[in-house]
Amino acid sequence: MEKNLKIKTPDGKIIYGKFRGSFSKPVIIIIHGLLSSTYESLYYNAQRYFEKRGFSSFLPALYDWRKGARKLKECTLKIHGQDIDTMVNFLRKNGVKSIYIAGHSYGAPSILHSENMDFRAIAFETCKKIAERNKNPERFCCDKKRISQL
Repeated sequence: MEKNLKIKTPDGKIIYGKFRGSFSKPVIIIIHGLLSSTYESLYYNAQRYFEKRGFSSFLPALYDWRKGARKLKECTLKIHGQDIDTMVNFLRKNGVKSIYIAGHSYGAPSILHSENMDFRAIAFETCKKIAERNKNPERFCCDKKRISQL
């Protein structure tokens, strides 16, 4: 089941997002890249891929055209990191116990700007890796301990 969510940020903005699944399952937050949107097939397909494997997913719009949302020109990596923490807090308040996060392109450094790093694991995928997927399916994935060493 897909739900459209609106999460209010501490500075009064709204994070719009698509939640697929149930808050009782582990959730993967999928952070889009620069100049991307939640309407792209990569993210649409990712939500369905994870759902078939027992995960719920949340696909937030870090910036959006809708009322109250951040505009691209207002965004920095630090703001994205704060917004990621806001999303995680929202999911925790709704009973989600296990949270994973995946960042594509500019989404990866956005994740690294999370102050709390309140996720079980982090995965990064770059445009180059997507292009090479059929030749080399390896992904860069690490846990919080390894991230803290970067």
